[in-house]
Amino acid sequence: MRPARLVSASLPLVFALSLAAPVFAADPQASPLATAEKKLLTDDEVKRYVATLDELVAAGVAAEKELGMATGGEPSMQQSLQYSEKIRAIVERHGFDREGFSNVHGNVMLAYAALEMAKHRDEIDEAKRQQEEQMAELKAQLPPEQYEAMVQGMAAMSSLTDAYQDVPEANKKLVEKYRAKLDAILSDADR
Repeated sequence: MRPARLVSASLPLVFALSLAAPVFAADPQASPLATAEKKLLTDDEVKRYVATLDELVAAGVAAEKELGMATGGEPSMQQSLQYSEKIRAIVERHGFDREGFSNVHGNVMLAYAALEMAKHRDEIDEAKRQQEEQMAELKAQLPPEQYEAMVQGMAAMSSLTDAYQDVPEANKKLVEKYRAKLDAILSDADR
């Protein structure tokens, strides 16, 4: 099964969003996918989000080149702060505040991931079936503590999959409307 592009983000996208996270997330350590307030998105929010993401990726690509990050360089604290301010300006220019950007980001990405998962539903179901078979075999082979730790890890992964099933259809339809643009942006980020 091919993983969704959402999961395999490139350095420019990760850099841009990592700078945006502490600036715009209520809890900088929390994932927007996990902490986003579930809400119905509006067309205007998704449109502004897509424009924001496009600029964030471009800023990440520029930062990667300027700071030599592709060759293993790391930005200084001053450079990181400068880019943090640049990220803040991009997000605010598109009409988002700190919580608004984080919530829209989380809801758009959940809807995007739900659309990706729907495309691969049969593969996902088959993988779950195989996983259940393997877990049954491992139960007899592993010490109880080790088996229980594996069960807990699998439950955490399953709850993430379940989160994608709770995405409102209206959000999926809106994200589908902007899907080509999101795909292009995320493909640019993969460079």
